[in-house]
Amino acid sequence: MKFLFAAALLLLSVFGMEESIDILDIINKQLESIDPKEMHDGMVEANPKYIEQMEEERNQILKEAKEYYKDDSDSEDLAKDETYINEVYDQLIKESSVIESVEEIAKRIEGGKKMIEAFKIEDQEAQDAAIKTLMMEQVKPEEDKVEAEKQIDEMLKGMRNASNSFKSMIKQMEEYKPTPEELERQEKISSMLKELFQQNVIKVDEENENVEEDVKIESETEASKDRLIKQADIDYDTNNPIYG
Repeated sequence: MKFLFAAALLLLSVFGMEESIDILDIINKQLESIDPKEMHDGMVEANPKYIEQMEEERNQILKEAKEYYKDDSDSEDLAKDETYINEVYDQLIKESSVIESVEEIAKRIEGGKKMIEAFKIEDQEAQDAAIKTLMMEQVKPEEDKVEAEKQIDEMLKGMRNASNSFKSMIKQMEEYKPTPEELERQEKISSMLKELFQQNVIKVDEENENVEEDVKIESETEASKDRLIKQADIDYDTNNPIYG
């Protein structure tokens, strides 16, 4: 059951209706820009390489497990870990090997659009009902619908509680008024940080001035050396019989 998309959208409700609608519209535009055939072809092309990468990951983890369990006494623990690792990767590779058809991808995109529209419903109960209906449509025939409905109800309840708690916390923060003592402490901290920042700026400026002075002295020294070398060349050439 693929409920992650709905769960992610439900989290957006903590931002408030206006902000959520803006984000939902952006997601909707992204969904509309997806070409099911292009997506399918891309998955077909990338799938072999993806499975190859998972096999490499599996081998690397198995190698690290063998290095971790070096002693003979750890052989039983190593065998358990190897079994678990192989089971996990066998399942991942099996699921990844099944590529959705163009029609299935198109259906999933349309389902995402409908889910976005459901989240735009302002009434909370009506919104939950619409979301639940759409999520139940995603349940496959071979899956237990009663168990699926139970999971959906628990997810909606949990996410809604989390959303309401977050909103309540934000509201309390907005309504909170600091005491005079807290304001004074904040002012002191702000003043200390400002002073520290200014000290660092002055220190950096002084260091830059020292560097510039060193560069200037070094440049003048190099220039003096060049003049001495040129003068020596001239004196040498003047005394040369060729120039006599």
